[in-house]
Amino acid sequence: MKNKHHDWTEPPHLGMEDWARLKDIKELYEEGNMQAAMALASASDTVIREEIPPQVWLDMGGTLTPAGLEKLQRCKKKDTGRSR
Repeated sequence: MKNKHHDWTEPPHLGMEDWARLKDIKELYEEGNMQAAMALASASDTVIREEIPPQVWLDMGGTLTPAGLEKLQRCKKKDTGRSR
């Protein structure tokens, strides 16, 4: 499963250890191993989980908070604007 999202694994406000965790989650996601990706994400700190794109989170089987739903809508609007 190819990920259409930008590289969200190296946010500047996180350190290399957190980047490694995000890269592991992204790799599992791209391999289609949603259960393992969700388990790893769920065991991670909130600051790490918040970097996972909302659609990826949903694909892995998660649910979104109201803030996550707003972020998803913003992402969809950006994607729609790019395709025009």
